[in-house]
Amino acid sequence: MNCKLRLWQPEDTPAIHALFHAAINQLASDDYSLAQRQQWAHPSLDLPFWQQRLAETRPTVALIDNRIAGFIELIMDEAYIDCLYVHPDFARMGVGSSLLQYSLNRALIARLPSLQVDVSWTAEPLFTRMGFVGLYENRYERNGVVLTNQRMEKQLLPI
Repeated sequence: MNCKLRLWQPEDTPAIHALFHAAINQLASDDYSLAQRQQWAHPSLDLPFWQQRLAETRPTVALIDNRIAGFIELIMDEAYIDCLYVHPDFARMGVGSSLLQYSLNRALIARLPSLQVDVSWTAEPLFTRMGFVGLYENRYERNGVVLTNQRMEKQLLPI
C-alpha cells in the first residue's frame, strides 16, 4: 500500500464528511447498535459542520491512489487526538497505523509528555497495539441512546 500523508485542504471536506459516516456505519457495526451509530453519525454532523470543524482542526489526511483513505485530528495544545477515521475501502491496510504513528512523531517532536484519546471499541485494538493504555470508560447519552468508548493515554516522555 502506498499511503501518502498531507495536511487537509478545504476541497477534502466532502470526502471526509462521507468517510466519517461510512466508517461509523460500516466498520463499527460489530461494536455499536444501529441506534448508537445513528446518534454517533447524527445527521446534524453535516457538510457545513465538517467545513467549519476541519478549518479549525486542520487534520492530516491519508491518500491512496489520490483518494482520501483516512484522517486524524491532533490537537497539540490539548495533547489530544480528537478523530481518527479510516474509510471502509481501506480498512486494515495500515492507514490508521500510519496516521497514528505520524501524529505520535509530531507529539514527540513537540515534546508532549503524553497523548490522550477517546477511542471507540472498534479502534481500541489499534491504539493498544500502538502503546496506549485504557484509563476509564466514557458513557454519553444522546436522545436517549447510550454511547460508550474508552479514554486512553500514551506516555511519550518519562514521568
